[in-house]
This record gives sequence, structure tokens and C-alpha cells, in this order.
Amino acid sequence: MPRTRASYRAKKKQPETHSPVVVPSVPSTPSLTSSMKQGFGFGLGSSIAHTMVGSMFQRSTKPDCQPIQKDYEQCLVDSECSKERLGKLYTDLQQCSK
Repeated sequence: MPRTRASYRAKKKQPETHSPVVVPSVPSTPSLTSSMKQGFGFGLGSSIAHTMVGSMFQRSTKPDCQPIQKDYEQCLVDSECSKERLGKLYTDLQQCSK
């Protein structure tokens, strides 16, 4: 007698089903170190994001202090540069770098 699909399905063994295992959850209380790690991670991520967004949308408004810096260094080396000129270049360099 040839096998039919219905007879094959009837003879096929059904897999056993188990009831799901319930694992009790243990409430974890945050420790000081875990709180510090979370805070450090949040602060670091925020700082990186702030820097990236700031660099994309903010134009550099700082003046170029290189010419004043070069004049100041040249005045330090030059023996004919007066103290008044050196003092003025120093204050200009401080004002420029603020």
C-alpha cells in the first residue's frame, strides 16, 4: 500500500513542547562606580557631540595672531628694538590671544 501524505503526517512524531522557564529578576541597585561610569560616558558623548556640531556650524572668529607673534619674536632678537615697542607688542599679543 503506497503512503499518502495524510498517513505520513499522522505517523510523524510531534515535537515535545515544554513550558517556558520563568527566571526571577533580581532588582539591581546602582552602585557608586556604575553611576560614575554612566555619568562619565554621558559627559564624554555630550562633549564630543558638542564639539562636532560646533565645528560644523560655527565660524572661527579668533583673529590671526601670527603676525604679532612674529614681530614680538623678532623684537626679542633685535638689539635695536625699544622696551616700549616690546611692551606694546606683548600687550597686543595678549589682547589678540584672548
